[in-house]
Amino acid sequence: MVILAEYFNIFNYKYEEKLTNETHHTSYLGVDHDRGRDIIWNIIDISNLPENNKKNLLLEFEKLKQLQHENINLISGVWKRNSDQLVFITDCFVGGSIRQ
Repeated sequence: MVILAEYFNIFNYKYEEKLTNETHHTSYLGVDHDRGRDIIWNIIDISNLPENNKKNLLLEFEKLKQLQHENINLISGVWKRNSDQLVFITDCFVGGSIRQ
């Protein structure tokens, strides 16, 4: 299910600190108020993708959201903010490395 960004932003999440600012991707450190956990709020610029690819990308993120595994960074939300941006939220892990 795609959830409106305004609902997520106002009621569940608050993002403040910018972590990355790449050409097509920006990440913010935030807080999930419902779970009391740090999250990463990711915004991807999809303005250069054909419309069919935008839909496919959103569907792929929806599939990833359903994964449940202790070694996979969970996606707790994904939606199109407007026709040019895809937003997804992941849990934030600090310290350590992928190999641990």
